[in-house]
Amino acid sequence: QWEKIAAEPNNKELLHSVLGGSGFHSSCDFPSAAFWEEQLALYPDAKVVLTTRDPEKWYKSCTDTIFNLTQGHPSVSFGFHLILLLGIPCARMGPMTEAVITQRSFHGDWSKENTIKCFNEHNQHVIDTCPKDKLLVFEAAQGWEPLCKFLDLPVPDVPYPHENDTQEFVKQVKIFATIGNAVIVVGVLGMAATLAAGYMYFTGENSIKFKN
Repeated sequence: QWEKIAAEPNNKELLHSVLGGSGFHSSCDFPSAAFWEEQLALYPDAKVVLTTRDPEKWYKSCTDTIFNLTQGHPSVSFGFHLILLLGIPCARMGPMTEAVITQRSFHGDWSKENTIKCFNEHNQHVIDTCPKDKLLVFEAAQGWEPLCKFLDLPVPDVPYPHENDTQEFVKQVKIFATIGNAVIVVGVLGMAATLAAGYMYFTGENSIKFKN
């Protein structure tokens, strides 16, 4: 569905079928963040939270984590490319990230200079074009207070969540890469066994000789 939205970003009926029409009240992160303007046009009473941070720290964090799972990025291992083709961790994740992230968001250029440039331009575009009364520029380090005030919600009596840190994400990347490498090994062994069986069959070495 997100591939279709990338091809038709102004198709309001399609976008609504994925979001509000499916019962969702909010969206965050990729792929939906790439279409924040289209969402605001579709839901004019919505609010926009722009989460940002130091560009260099953002780039390093992404390079250590999410970029390793993004189709088209040079750091993606062959094993992960393979499981993307097999529909792991979810069907068509590879083509979706290629269309929405690699092409739409970073224009096919994964150099550090261009990636940070796109990051800064995106943030500035949101700040310049989103109505001020609908926008909160937010850093996670600020905690609950500004976020809850902006959304007119009470501050929860629990610590601000901290998920998907670099260490945990690296573990996930290694797991996926290991699965892909295992598929490669099994495939190679299976092919070798098939070739060996075929060789033995056609050379007559499949017969068994007994000695008295």
